[in-house]
Amino acid sequence: LFRSEGRTDAGTVASLVYDQVGRRTPEIVSATRIVWRSPLIPADPLVWRKDLPAELKARIAAFFLSYGAATPGKKASILAEERAVLDRLDIRSFVASDNRQLASVRLLELAKARIQIEADESASAVDRSLRLQEVDRKIAEIDRFSNSTAN
Repeated sequence: LFRSEGRTDAGTVASLVYDQVGRRTPEIVSATRIVWRSPLIPADPLVWRKDLPAELKARIAAFFLSYGAATPGKKASILAEERAVLDRLDIRSFVASDNRQLASVRLLELAKARIQIEADESASAVDRSLRLQEVDRKIAEIDRFSNSTAN
């Protein structure tokens, strides 16, 4: 954030942080004018390598998805401890996800690559065109993947 004369003139902040600030200090949010919002960028996704054994993936996912949730056999004291931890982190629960959650990040990276390619005066027009076609191919691939129902 850039501040002058006791005010913030411009800045960026993650939506999650902005929402947390709004709950704690609504006067700051009410005095803020949002001029643009990016597409949603995932907050702290759990990622793992593709070759991680399925059994281990299932155990890790089960841990997070049941954390703070009432499940058969979970003691009330354990559930209370887990919910207290989540409350301190301002998290309600963990939710299942897949690679589609990361599509917006990939698209932002490709937009950056497109700008860099277009500005590359050292490359020939043909080279820039070929590189831009590759970026467009990757964007189309991400669009198809992120609009699919399963991966």
